[in-house]
Amino acid sequence: MFELSVIICILFAFTLNTFYLCIGGVFMICLVVHLSIQILSVKNRKKGGRFLHPDLLNSNISIEEEHIFLFIDLVSSTKLAVKLGQKKHNAFLQDCFTVIGSCANETNAYFYQIIGDEAVLVWKYFSSENCVKVIDFYFLFMSELRKYNDNYMSRYGVIPQFSASINSGKIKYTELDKFKTTLTYQGKTLKTAAKIKRLCKNYAYPILVTKSFIDKLAKPVSSYLVVFLDEVKLQGENEPIEIFGIRSLNEQAK
Repeated sequence: MFELSVIICILFAFTLNTFYLCIGGVFMICLVVHLSIQILSVKNRKKGGRFLHPDLLNSNISIEEEHIFLFIDLVSSTKLAVKLGQKKHNAFLQDCFTVIGSCANETNAYFYQIIGDEAVLVWKYFSSENCVKVIDFYFLFMSELRKYNDNYMSRYGVIPQFSASINSGKIKYTELDKFKTTLTYQGKTLKTAAKIKRLCKNYAYPILVTKSFIDKLAKPVSSYLVVFLDEVKLQGENEPIEIFGIRSLNEQAK
């Protein structure tokens, strides 16, 4: 009887020890998964030159900072969609956006949104040199596209053209999801950039910018021609704003 009691006690102790080992193992796995998610989240925030304000890491508050927004979309996209058909048109856009992604990386931009044939790119404002990078992005993109003109003509029978608009100013942004990888921007700066983009077809310039952005350039940029175009009152705005067109002097010289 004594021997049986000893055996039962040993088995009970072994079972209890195994149970705690299992609990400990589960805890360690959860800890590793949690840490991995946090590391990946930080890498996401760093990707493309973007890193969020530290105050956003452990809260849901909004941060106000100076940002530059560029809206860019395909010219005559609706006509092209009809001409090419949905499948071919989607492939055409994918080819174009692959080039956009490459140029965005080279100029320290990151994507905010891609909707249909339109992309919205963002830069944090640091200096007038950083503003030049935004202009550089557009003309670099168009230059890279031209390298594939023969390919576009053979596959799609058309050469892509894109127009763009730029605006800068203070903007509020907030992280939405619990893993802190989704941003929402709010403010007049973003809305104005979108409204100016719709005016591109009215002017003989491929890229339109606001006076707010031009003022941040601080001094004339030797490689670009900046021209005042008009003073317009945008829908929903109380005061008119000045808009400017930009051309590349390097392209004009060719």
